[in-house]
Amino acid sequence: MLYADHFGNLITNIHRSDLGEIPGSLEVTIGTHRIRRLVSSYQEGSLGESLALIGSSGFLEVAVVQGNAGAQLG
Repeated sequence: MLYADHFGNLITNIHRSDLGEIPGSLEVTIGTHRIRRLVSSYQEGSLGESLALIGSSGFLEVAVVQGNAGAQLG
């Protein structure tokens, strides 16, 4: 992780271009917490669910739907 934005989303330094063809089995691990898929938008998750997605800046982000990933995931 590089930083947490003002919403609590965790922004990485992993750019979309670094991932090449994104496999359906992409898994993001933060400590002991695993996110087992990459979504294309926040709307694909349920309230409180952790998501991994490529943000508008083109970098891999971890977010919690209507929550704070930094606080929830430590």
